[in-house]
Amino acid sequence: MRETGGKQFQVLGDQPYDKSGDPFGFGDLARDLKRLVLSSRESTPFAIGIEASWGRGKSSLMKQLERELSVKANGVPDSVEIRTVSFNAWTAEDEDVLEGLVKSVLQAMDKNILRRALRKRRFVSILKIPLLLVAGWLRVGALVNEAWEQLSVDAHTRNQVNDVVREAMNAWLEKSRRKTGKPSFDRLLVVFIDDLDRCSPESVLKVFEGLKLYLNVPGFVFVIGYDEVMISDAVADQKKYSATATGRNYIEKIVQIVFRIPHPSDEEVETLLGAFLDESRTALLFDDPGRKLLIERNGRNPRRMKRFVNRFILDYQLDEASQDMQGQLLIKLLILETYFPEFIRLFTTGEAKNPIQEFLDFAAASDALRRGNADDSNVEPVLTFYEISAGAPTDELLTRLQAIAPETFVRLANDVDFRSLADGLSHPDDQAVILAKVRRRRERETQVPATESAAQEAPISSQAARGLRPIPEVAGRRILWIDDKPENNFRLVEALRSSGADVETMLEGESAVTLLPSLQPDLIISDIGRGERREAGFEDVEMFRERDLHDGPVVFYTARVTGARRTRAREIGAKIASTEDELITAVADALRPQTLKTAPVTA
Repeated sequence: MRETGGKQFQVLGDQPYDKSGDPFGFGDLARDLKRLVLSSRESTPFAIGIEASWGRGKSSLMKQLERELSVKANGVPDSVEIRTVSFNAWTAEDEDVLEGLVKSVLQAMDKNILRRALRKRRFVSILKIPLLLVAGWLRVGALVNEAWEQLSVDAHTRNQVNDVVREAMNAWLEKSRRKTGKPSFDRLLVVFIDDLDRCSPESVLKVFEGLKLYLNVPGFVFVIGYDEVMISDAVADQKKYSATATGRNYIEKIVQIVFRIPHPSDEEVETLLGAFLDESRTALLFDDPGRKLLIERNGRNPRRMKRFVNRFILDYQLDEASQDMQGQLLIKLLILETYFPEFIRLFTTGEAKNPIQEFLDFAAASDALRRGNADDSNVEPVLTFYEISAGAPTDELLTRLQAIAPETFVRLANDVDFRSLADGLSHPDDQAVILAKVRRRRERETQVPATESAAQEAPISSQAARGLRPIPEVAGRRILWIDDKPENNFRLVEALRSSGADVETMLEGESAVTLLPSLQPDLIISDIGRGERREAGFEDVEMFRERDLHDGPVVFYTARVTGARRTRAREIGAKIASTEDELITAVADALRPQTLKTAPVTA
């Protein structure tokens, strides 16, 4: 394992944060919730909903509240006794989730009081109780299992669970009253129910109805963590609600107090990321621009930030292609691959200039033109590279530049964090290392011959299309794919063939001329630039149109989507896509029956 600072990296787990310290900044929230629970003892039973989307720290807040409840609070009598029980609805879903919930609660109750309640209700015989206690190592588990066997015989007896729970809880509370000689609410059983939003709709409803039917008894407080949207949809699905009744309406009957975890402030999320990086021992490798991108591109979601850190650790220590890269450089590459896939695709086009340097040059020239300084030393080389004639007003030069440069450049030039990242990669050696790494990774992913004949004859592996969604619209359709680098499209070609399409591949348009009359493809997919011919794809399709060889839909697939290219594609009735998802969507749209009636397809 590779190390940093003399220590091995450490993968971050997905368990709730229960270590010392408070990286989520939940300390005050947990203490406020504790005070609310304690001051509301006389209002039990009630339920508190901890709402947030996945990965926002619901479980960690609940764990912190559980720890707080074990600590005596100022102004609360020492006689207050709080018992807690944790129930993970998701991990219990393989069994009957309702059975798991009720059993967990029963086992947390006073053993002797519960035994007397069960005996009184004749769910467990007097003679059998001692044997069950011995079998359960003097714990209540075996007793609860036996009681559940009896309670599950039919609906009538099962509905008496509430009576047993109520009787046991009342006896537990009465025990406190006898000690003080006056009415008392100094005992609570707090039940934490987590991961409810990961359960099936059926299990979600079972848990909610279990709280009302079986556990709706004074002395209980329920703390439930969930994503409100997921749970509302699950309830609506099970209840078959109309538009006038929503899952939210149902939840309001179960949950009396709702606490929505707020989005963290800049300082809080930076502290949290810092804690993750310290724990994983990668803090020295993440610079400020990298940290900002990691935070914002993950929507400030703690789980997603953890996943990125773990991806870096695995790539850095296990991928042979990463062994010669510095850790900071690999982090920047992974940021590009993860959050800027359209930009990283530019590395596969075979252009002479490294995309990072091309972007930096473009951004510098754009900045100068915006300032009205066409004489800036950064402008002339860029205009020459894009074959733009100088001499026009600066605003017109800027418009032409933005039309011919990749659209992703135009967008990212206004992204301060991306600019900082790119500035940190201005050294040619760093750019060369990243380019080589991207291309090695790409070659490893494709693993197919680059020649047309070999690509046609190579066995197709279904593994290649893994992760791409099926495309039912292509079933039975004939597709011609023209590209001088067919290895770049292997995953997509396999996805099309796996979905039932007949796909022919060609390296250039001239070879397709003799094939088109017999093939009569329903769709042509084409690249655009090939070697010195920057507009080869457009020229081929215009030739096909002029010779009446193909008047059906066309989709151009290229990493370099520019404003000028998008306009030209629209003029010849074609679509243009730059990512795998965009291509699949464009192909599906082009081959829908209603679309095929009116060829050519408009963008």
